Amino acid sequence: MPDLLDKDLQFLEMEFLPLSQMLEIMKARESMPYPSKFSFEPYLKSVSSRMSNACANTKGALNPVLEGSSKYIESGDGNMEEMFKSEHFQTLVSLVVPSLFFKDDKGFIAEPFRKHFLVTTTAYSDLINGKEWEVKVEAEKFIENKHSGLCQAGMFILNKFYKQNLDIHFKNIITLRNRKTKIEKHYQITLKFDFVEATNIKPLPKLSQKEINHLIANIDDEDLWLKKLPPDHFEFKGFATGQLLDVTDLEVMSQLKHWLNSSKDSLNPEGFINGLTGYMKSYLDMESLRIGSIMTEYEEMYKGTSYSLTGRTYNEIFQSAVPINGHEDIYHRMVRENTPIIVEDINTIKTPSVNEKALIKNGINSVLLAPIISEEGKVLSVLEFGSPVKNIFHHAVFRNIRPALDVLKAGYDKYIASLEGQITNIIQEKYTSIHPSVQWKFQEVAMKHMISNFYEEDEVVLDSIVFNDVYPLYAQSDIVGSSKKRNHAIQEDLIQNLELLSDVLAKYYRKQKSPLIDSYQLKVNETLEKLREHFVSNDETEIVNLITRQVHPLLEKLKNRHPAKFANTFTKYTSQIDPELKIIYNKRKDFEQSVHKLNSAISELLEKDNQELQRTLPHYFEKYKTDGVEYNMYVGKSILENGDFDTDDIRNFRLWQLINTSEIVRLVEKIKPQLHTPLDTASLIFVYNHPLSIRFRMDEKRFDVDGAYNVRYEILKKRIDKAYIKGTNERLTVSGKISIVYLSEQDKAEYIEFFDYLKSKGYMSGEYEDLELDRLQGAEGLRALRITVS
Repeated sequence: MPDLLDKDLQFLEMEFLPLSQMLEIMKARESMPYPSKFSFEPYLKSVSSRMSNACANTKGALNPVLEGSSKYIESGDGNMEEMFKSEHFQTLVSLVVPSLFFKDDKGFIAEPFRKHFLVTTTAYSDLINGKEWEVKVEAEKFIENKHSGLCQAGMFILNKFYKQNLDIHFKNIITLRNRKTKIEKHYQITLKFDFVEATNIKPLPKLSQKEINHLIANIDDEDLWLKKLPPDHFEFKGFATGQLLDVTDLEVMSQLKHWLNSSKDSLNPEGFINGLTGYMKSYLDMESLRIGSIMTEYEEMYKGTSYSLTGRTYNEIFQSAVPINGHEDIYHRMVRENTPIIVEDINTIKTPSVNEKALIKNGINSVLLAPIISEEGKVLSVLEFGSPVKNIFHHAVFRNIRPALDVLKAGYDKYIASLEGQITNIIQEKYTSIHPSVQWKFQEVAMKHMISNFYEEDEVVLDSIVFNDVYPLYAQSDIVGSSKKRNHAIQEDLIQNLELLSDVLAKYYRKQKSPLIDSYQLKVNETLEKLREHFVSNDETEIVNLITRQVHPLLEKLKNRHPAKFANTFTKYTSQIDPELKIIYNKRKDFEQSVHKLNSAISELLEKDNQELQRTLPHYFEKYKTDGVEYNMYVGKSILENGDFDTDDIRNFRLWQLINTSEIVRLVEKIKPQLHTPLDTASLIFVYNHPLSIRFRMDEKRFDVDGAYNVRYEILKKRIDKAYIKGTNERLTVSGKISIVYLSEQDKAEYIEFFDYLKSKGYMSGEYEDLELDRLQGAEGLRALRITVS
């Protein structure tokens, strides 16, 4: 015990403790400095004050008791044991605690504000002293409990002497767990101080209402209470009465509601089954309980896994619907009738269905099937309550379960709403252009429109959604030579495909001298010869048609007619082609997978960094994945629902963009060895120093630059990635470097300043290049900076 009582309270790290041990710890840690003693006097005064209104029979019964109780009024030195043995004492106790007459009631009498229990009922003693139950250690309640006696005594004083009206009747809930079955029970401890008297043995301390309020606000400040209400000024006598009430049903329902509303486990099928089983075992006090679940809405969430007590999936359960000898399967009857089904003993079914046999096989002998039904009368889910114990489920048990089903119905509604909300979010995030940063504006416009409809005003056209005076930031990481590499991969695959096909046709012709086979072989060989010399993307369609629509049908028809001749050759060939495309798809697959992997890595880094930037200042952001990744950002005061914006924010965003692009260049170098097809990227940033407007295009469901003047930005943005350095054949964008196209000397100076900073941080190296670009259609005299990423 001493190691459990030290100042560090190591035992609070334990989840459960034996009840008797916990009680001893609480007694040892109790802080109650006010003098207090057991006495019947307050009780006898209360009874005597009511005797005048009592009937003759009551007076006749109580007067002998009251007259003989004077010497047992209160405890004193050496007379406690004598009091306990007295017939008068026992009679008085019986009058005070009627639960002593009832077998299962857990009651007690204690000294005022102390954990010294003078009298307990048999049921209470058996619970506390038995080894069957242990108590849950709740640190916060335990620490508060140390001062509970002092606080209750202090509030009692305030009520009596300072005209306050504070509730001092103690109510708390403790959780007990059966050490064998692990089933939990919940008890509410109630303490009443109706037969306690307080006496001031010294003059009352003067307290203003402000000081009293300060005391109440600092209920756990022991030093403050003892200072304002010194222990040597007061004493208590009388006794408190207490009781342990089983509130398992109410507490489990409360915990179940909280769990369904807050726990992530309740949204996971396996976590839901495990959690619900624990709660319902306590609620029904049923150790053998097993629970299963069958989702009828969004059953794909189970990913083909069965959580039914049958071990079968939704489709397997509800597709085996054939009655056997007139017996209808219990699952189908439940859905047809939309009502719970109770089977006390499944073994009594003479011709059990496949589902019922599965229950028996899995050790379920008694079952209750409870459909969770929506407001529209649709079955959302089926809960199975099962047990190996025969006849354990019956209609009385169902009456007990019904309140839980109501709670679970609300939980399922939340679950379905959560799923649909997540689906909506995914659709919005992945398939629409309504970015979270501008969603407030859409909500504002939608609310205005809804209010107009609600008040049946004249039809109002939806307001345009426009953000004025926003600054654009554009960047791209483009895969170098992607079109050439893709065409080369296609060319290699088609060459391999035609070579294989030529060999197959030759083998077919050797076994069957068919002019048609010979003509196709000639055509394949001619096509192959041309393909080796030259390939353009338009050739692909013509060659694929030759392979899949002309040659393949002939080969398959001959194989089916003469399997002995051609089956092995045909099977060997088809094993080398893609089963869906029906052509060789190796080099191109390597290329496409490499592009996808690179794009995904760049996109993931971009999203992660942008999420951090959003927390700094909300802004509109959209990205596109093609052969590489490009994005638009728009930042400005009009996009902010609240907050300020100035030129420092623009500088911060531009510097972030430069750092992020450097990180992307580094990432590409890191990923390159992992790609089936080696790929490089070239990075480009376009600095546009004029604010513009963006408008949401209702027909295209996307934002676009607004106004004829602002369209120049879009034109320049689309053309600069093809720019060449003036007077050379060198492209502006090259791998390993960042190219920045700018329009003003002020922007150039700003980025040169950024370069110096980023060199000191190790992002960049070498000298920057200041380059003039060849004339572009609609743009002349453009310049760019270019610098190497470290």
